[in-house]
Amino acid sequence: MISGDYGHLNSGDGDHDYVFSTYPGFVLIQTGEQNPGLDMEDFPAGASNLWLPPVVADPLDQEDFFFLGDHLWRYEKSGSDWTESLHSNRDFSIGAGSYLSALAFSPADPPRA
Repeated sequence: MISGDYGHLNSGDGDHDYVFSTYPGFVLIQTGEQNPGLDMEDFPAGASNLWLPPVVADPLDQEDFFFLGDHLWRYEKSGSDWTESLHSNRDFSIGAGSYLSALAFSPADPPRA
């Protein structure tokens, strides 16, 4: 969509029906493997995050994903858009330039992160 840096390509189930990545200022979402479409969602308002913040696909719902910054947000597909919500009230910043930078889910128990 825009030339430059993209990062953190991620899919919830390993296929290409939903692929999430970040660009400075927005999340790029590819929908569909055979005839892909592209959507963009803004970073959460007021979020502090890395220049290319990690996004992690939800292992229980391939249409949804998590956004990592000073807090953990979840984006849930609602119609043709995604709605963000604060997934955890925990503040992961301990000073300037510190953010949540990784999130993994148990393959044996996917709700466990």
